[in-house]
Amino acid sequence: MAILTFDDTYTLADFGMANGKGNEMPLLGTITSRTEKVPSRKGLLDFGNEIGSMTDKYPVEVLVQDRIERSLQMRAFKNFITDAYGYPRTIKVHNSDEPDVYILAKLVAAPVPNRRNTSADFTLEITNLDGVKYSLVEANDVLWGSEVVNFQSGLPLGHTGSGANALQITQNTTVAPTIVGTAVFPYLILDGTGTNVMIESNGKKIQVGTFSGKLEIDCANYIAYLNGVEKSIRMDRFQLVRNETMKITGTAMNFTFTNYYRDEL
Repeated sequence: MAILTFDDTYTLADFGMANGKGNEMPLLGTITSRTEKVPSRKGLLDFGNEIGSMTDKYPVEVLVQDRIERSLQMRAFKNFITDAYGYPRTIKVHNSDEPDVYILAKLVAAPVPNRRNTSADFTLEITNLDGVKYSLVEANDVLWGSEVVNFQSGLPLGHTGSGANALQITQNTTVAPTIVGTAVFPYLILDGTGTNVMIESNGKKIQVGTFSGKLEIDCANYIAYLNGVEKSIRMDRFQLVRNETMKITGTAMNFTFTNYYRDEL
């Protein structure tokens, strides 16, 4: 049976419960195919797919035999998975069957306990709205001796991390990040000075230009900050994908470069 850990602290055992048999854990989020029928043409035109949310279903057994104590335990669990106003809240969930990832999920269906004389059970349905499973550690934290990453993790032994952790850049440089899962949006930090700097990967570019100081580039939100002040720079939809390098070019470069991301599996 899987052990579910919530918010890095609590398990079902803290509420007098245990995970039963028959977990449903989809490999992908819901898939929506975008197609269109054209008159007098065979088949359908394919406009790609969209990936939606992912719902896990866990049978939960309430182990406390006393009926009143069972009710109190289930009420305590209800209060835990809802916010101060009684609405479902987002919870970090780690499943021992997948030791290297976690999801951010919330309740989507009200559990209906099946109460018996000495036990009770219900199905816990939680939805990961992102449709993504996140690595427990950031790429630069994949290190020998880590207490989080171990031989049960699915990360390859040749994992090189993000390829750049305060890497000194004084000339054109190629960085080789290890991407284990799907494409990710990195968070980049350039600290120093550079002229006509450009970052390129997988045919996408970030035109950094000339800067002096600490430049932070949030690729997921298309925004940059120079010395804490928002700065406008031109960037494509910049993502890192498997087996693709990152190139840094420019002149008069003297800065450290750090590449942050968390694998999405």
